Order: sequence, then structure tokens, then C-alpha cells
Amino acid sequence: PKEQTMNHFIAIDVQDKLGNIYVTCASMRVAIQYCNLHNLQIIDQDLVPELDDDGEYTNQNILIITVQ
Repeated sequence: PKEQTMNHFIAIDVQDKLGNIYVTCASMRVAIQYCNLHNLQIIDQDLVPELDDDGEYTNQNILIITVQ
């Protein structure tokens, strides 16, 4: 089986420091274009494990991009 790398993610959330999500997308290019379009500065990126509706890990990650 192909080894899953840490930078593998299924979605990207662009959010502010308070956790307000501006956009959810699947492409880093789209996320960066969104930030540029809205003059948002990326201040942090973090991979978090995705949970299903039952709170179980799905073995997928979501990339959280924090902006200001």
C-alpha cells in the first residue's frame, strides 16, 4: 500500500484566528487565490484529522489555513 504523507488532505478551510471559516475548498491554488483576492495574510497552517459524524477518525486530514 502507498504510504500516506503528512501533507495529504481532503479539504482546506481558510479561517481567521477566532475560527470563522471564510471558504472551504479542495485546492491549495484556490485557497491562495482567495487569500490574495481578499487581501488576507496567511499566518498559520495546520493539519487536523477529520472526524466522522460519530467522532471516529476517518484517516483523512483537513488543512486549516489561518489568515488575518
